[in-house]
Amino acid sequence: MMVMNNLVILLLFGCMMISSCEELWESKAKDLSSNSFNATIFSSQNPSIVMFYSLSCQHCKESSKSFDTVISQLQSSRQDLAFYRVNGPGNVDVITMFPQVLEYPTLAYFEPNTKSLTQVYNNSWTVENIAAWINAVSIPKKKEEKPGQYVVQFDPKMCEGYEKANKMCEGYGKLIRDMDEVKQKLDDVKNKVIDLTQITEKKEANQPTDKSGSWITGILVFVGGVFIGFLICFALFSKGGSKRTRATV
Repeated sequence: MMVMNNLVILLLFGCMMISSCEELWESKAKDLSSNSFNATIFSSQNPSIVMFYSLSCQHCKESSKSFDTVISQLQSSRQDLAFYRVNGPGNVDVITMFPQVLEYPTLAYFEPNTKSLTQVYNNSWTVENIAAWINAVSIPKKKEEKPGQYVVQFDPKMCEGYEKANKMCEGYGKLIRDMDEVKQKLDDVKNKVIDLTQITEKKEANQPTDKSGSWITGILVFVGGVFIGFLICFALFSKGGSKRTRATV
């Protein structure tokens, strides 16, 4: 009888120990079951971070503390995220949908309005690593543009300005060409004037001096002077002769 009582006490103590080991610990993540998982995750408008764990896993309990710290840090800056947790062994039908969950604990990332698990995390469960992974998978990445491939948007005003600028450039180019032609013509005229001047100077330098003309001119001047002197003398002589004739009478 005493032995039976001891066995009963040991069994009760063992059950109490087992139940205490599998006691659910509190978390900032919302608990989901098989009934609420599909309706919550698959129809969510926001990205979801789900922690799959086991009550018999002591590492899961410790990792949950780090997960709660990350949730507290991100609640103000990442209001678009939703955080949940699922007891794997207690919700086998949920776990069987995701073969990527191979161990506990495991974090899973679900895109909005999707029925497929996007990425999983089960590495070092430090606050820094968990936060870095969540930000890496949940923040949309900008599409990388390949070199030389750019999207050109049509702007009518830009095209009108380009046409006006093009016309101005064409007019300026035509003006430059016309000025070059005028300059070339002026240079041609200048060269012709220089050539004519040189030809004239050469002709004047080669033309002989006519000395006979100056000699004849001297003779004519001399003859003219003699003739004029003769006329004066004749006039004076004629006047003096007339006065003497009157006195005689």
